[in-house]
Amino acid sequence: MWMTDLLDSTSVQMYDISLTGNQWVKQDKNDTTYNITAVSIEQNPQTYQSPIPGDALRQTIRGQNNVNTLSNEQSLSIEVFNLNNGVKKIAKRFQQRAT
Repeated sequence: MWMTDLLDSTSVQMYDISLTGNQWVKQDKNDTTYNITAVSIEQNPQTYQSPIPGDALRQTIRGQNNVNTLSNEQSLSIEVFNLNNGVKKIAKRFQQRAT
């Protein structure tokens, strides 16, 4: 976890670190005080930097015709604007239920 541009002490609570997938949603979709995005080595190769150099975090996936590809390493990005003391912002992972 990297935090930048902090002007005061900050407390972060992580409840469940289940980061598989990139289907993240805000608790209130109309809240404009923060943005949730996912950045990845595949979609953002010019700006995304892996926390560990090289391809150590990218699994090799054997595809059809014995072609190996590297998995797409991703990170959750939360950008918060003018957060007041004591205010919480939540990112939830959206999961579709099997029917």
